[in-house]
Amino acid sequence: VASGVEAIQQQGINTVIVAGGPGHVGTGTSLGFSALDLAGHAAVLTALGADVALAVRASSADERARHKEISHHTVTLLDIITSPISVPVPLGPQKDSNGAHSWITARGHRPVAFPFVDLGAAFSVAGLEVATMGRRLADDRLAMVYLGAAAAWLAG
Repeated sequence: VASGVEAIQQQGINTVIVAGGPGHVGTGTSLGFSALDLAGHAAVLTALGADVALAVRASSADERARHKEISHHTVTLLDIITSPISVPVPLGPQKDSNGAHSWITARGHRPVAFPFVDLGAAFSVAGLEVATMGRRLADDRLAMVYLGAAAAWLAG
């Protein structure tokens, strides 16, 4: 990842997506998931001067307790990423009762709020049917608003 990013930076490209998947593997434990290597990538990319952000994995449709609302995978990554990074969040009711995203700031990272982005409409216009864990992504409201915030961050 580091040498690939360095190579594209030398070509004047300044926007890069580094992501885990598809098909994450997990053990059901806090550190047992295949996207854990994203923490190392975040450290290296930050050291290279990249503006790093983490797209929040969230769900209002997943029945598993550890993936309901903000996924434990997101929280774990924020716990082990040592350099402060941006975390795109939607404006609105997802804030803590004190009006902040303390689950992010308490871990030393920066929540960056964005207005609602209608990814469902974008998927429809593009003719995309995106599924996750056997269900339509567009049917998972919380996943869509956090992914919309990440898309807005990426778009600048």
